[in-house]
Amino acid sequence: MRTARALLFVWTCWLCNFSLAEDSLSAINLFNAAEAGQVDIKFIAMDESRANVLVKNMTDLPLVIQLPEAIAAVPVLAQFGQGPGQGFGQGNGQGNGQGNGQNGGQNGGGTQPVGGNLNGGQGQGIGGNAGNGAQGIGLGFMRIPPRKQLKLVASTVCLEHGKGEPNPRVAYRMVPLSEYTDNPQIAKLCREVGSSHLSQNTAQAIAWHLANRMSWDELANVNSIESKYLGNVPYFQKRDLEQAKAWIGSASEQQTVQLISSN
Repeated sequence: MRTARALLFVWTCWLCNFSLAEDSLSAINLFNAAEAGQVDIKFIAMDESRANVLVKNMTDLPLVIQLPEAIAAVPVLAQFGQGPGQGFGQGNGQGNGQGNGQNGGQNGGGTQPVGGNLNGGQGQGIGGNAGNGAQGIGLGFMRIPPRKQLKLVASTVCLEHGKGEPNPRVAYRMVPLSEYTDNPQIAKLCREVGSSHLSQNTAQAIAWHLANRMSWDELANVNSIESKYLGNVPYFQKRDLEQAKAWIGSASEQQTVQLISSN
């Protein structure tokens, strides 16, 4: 009996590895598929830490999609030079042109871009499309049946302090992270956002330090609440900034080692 179970386990593992190898050969990069019109991507920012990403197969054939390690998403209106104060309006009817701070930004131009990664294992079918579609998600690949739509969850951090927090009222466009920044430390951070060893607040401190060149003292003075009745509530605790400093130090050392090795 034990021998039979062992053989079954080995056979199952072989089939699994064969399937993954087959997927890797037939897979198309998510952004390449979007550019070719094979998939449609909708990025819905829920808040500063999470977004829903809807991916629809626009073809009559099943697709195997390779998920990127890191992504960025930018407010749609911001791409056309519409800065704070111009409102979102036309697309959603929700903008009011008051995006003038960390808690403002009802409009596209006044809302922060974000960076992060796609948690493939959290994908699910939309509109009754679960089942075969959802079973193929994970390990960097996603199988989408013809004309079906799946949902992924993105873990994110904000990348432009001083603008409003992301929210579902603002339309975003998801792009390869390399189109937004070529900073290798930001790329590393975006790959690690949402992991168990990196808290959201620590990740956010790192992001603003790297993307906006904010000093640790400036970050220590950022408030999540400013009220003459309740007083000021700091955005970051001391341990958040200490962990952020340690992460930066470790990332810098790794980058130095990689540069030395490449030379």
